[in-house]
Amino acid sequence: MPNRRSSPCLKTLCLKSISCHIDNIWCSGLDFLLENVARPLYIIGPFDHLTGDLTQELIQVLSEDKKVQRRHFQFLIHEGLKEVNLTVAKSVANNDSVVQLLGSRCRLLTKLELSGLNQVSPMTLIEVIENMPRLSSVILRQTKTNDRVLAAIADACENLRELDIFACPVSDKGAAGFCDKWQQKSTAKLSKLKKFDISGTKISVRGACQILLTFTNLEVFNFADVCAVLDSLSSGYSEQRLSIQSLSSSCIKCMDLSAKAVEISCRMCPFVTQIHLFAGVDDGKIASLNSLKHLRVLEIANVDREHVTFETGILPLIMDIGSQLLKVSLYEINNIDLVLIGNFCCNLKSFSCVLSQFNEVVFTSTHEMPNRAAFHELRELNFVLSSEIGDLPQDKLKLILENGKLLKDVSLLNIQSLTSELLQYVTQKHKFQELMTLTLESCNQITDSGIWDLVSSNNCLKNLVLKDCFQITRQDFEKYQYFTQDNNFDLDITWQ
Repeated sequence: MPNRRSSPCLKTLCLKSISCHIDNIWCSGLDFLLENVARPLYIIGPFDHLTGDLTQELIQVLSEDKKVQRRHFQFLIHEGLKEVNLTVAKSVANNDSVVQLLGSRCRLLTKLELSGLNQVSPMTLIEVIENMPRLSSVILRQTKTNDRVLAAIADACENLRELDIFACPVSDKGAAGFCDKWQQKSTAKLSKLKKFDISGTKISVRGACQILLTFTNLEVFNFADVCAVLDSLSSGYSEQRLSIQSLSSSCIKCMDLSAKAVEISCRMCPFVTQIHLFAGVDDGKIASLNSLKHLRVLEIANVDREHVTFETGILPLIMDIGSQLLKVSLYEINNIDLVLIGNFCCNLKSFSCVLSQFNEVVFTSTHEMPNRAAFHELRELNFVLSSEIGDLPQDKLKLILENGKLLKDVSLLNIQSLTSELLQYVTQKHKFQELMTLTLESCNQITDSGIWDLVSSNNCLKNLVLKDCFQITRQDFEKYQYFTQDNNFDLDITWQ
């Protein structure tokens, strides 16, 4: 049976108590004391001696309980903080006045996260960053960070290790200014910047090239078309080895992905651990990837049905390097042989297969027998089939579920080969003892008996989502709910 809900620890109870009484005890009399004060910059209050972690947890608890107000930040934000994440309280913190508090009080801050605070002005961001010289991690995803803010970061942050400006209005001009300012520093050659995310910005291949020329020690460089950037750099730069660990192609920032670009990328970045090719790829380009001896994550998408095939594209690659792969995600690639994937990718921890465009779904059957290690290390499984013609063969699904004793997260959409009999068989065999999340959508052959055996068996299930499974009724759902509540199980069940 799922684990029972445990009593909260003393720390959690204290934080919940503070949240519950934040106004009638901790802020009691504050309005009277500040009656004649127009606008206090900050308040020296009862939480100044809390550690940074506890302060951050208190902000999160207040936000979860919907108790947090703008005035609370005047005494929650104190000069001892070294890391701040205001994203958890976005509904209240998404304004200039709250963020300005950070600049006036938190001069020792090393990590700043303001993701999603899109109402904070660029001027406020500049003022705050200029007052935080010790910043090493700056996360400004989906904010108003522009070219001027980027320049301020270059001026102020000598110890920058991580910068994330995903989906911010930064252009090539801003990227060039950032690089120029950085090169003027005396410590330019000793740059500590390891992670830089510019995906979703206005920066083009040209601007991305300048960034890679300036920050040669980058390990994580998130950009829509990294392969195109490396191809542009290759003239006169082909002998230089970079530490980038991820290669990508989406053809958003370039017209197409050439075979030469893939070869050059593999040569310039021999330590790549992740491949994300979502456009412009074909069987010939995939063949170049077998030189990557450190590859762990492989994501391949097929834009056109004929460009990437399993037999001549994916299979030769996994035969060469399959044993080192930990995650494989295949999108719109038909005729997949799941037995061969299990045999060659014996250490696979995550597998996803999405087929949403084809008129007919086909999985190839082989006469080869699955070996004992097939899918034994699997932790995460995701199948999405949108076509009504064809289905995932039941014997292949049985193989994966039966061998996947370590599965933690399973998501199946429109898989009609999943029956209650199959689920009961697997539940009786190893009880899904590690399973924490199960999501079933439009799996119409599953009935109450299969779900009931799972809910009442000994496992770690925490989240069960049943969406549009026609044979699971509201009465069944209420039965699971009552059973869970009566036994105090730590299990959330969603039915639709």
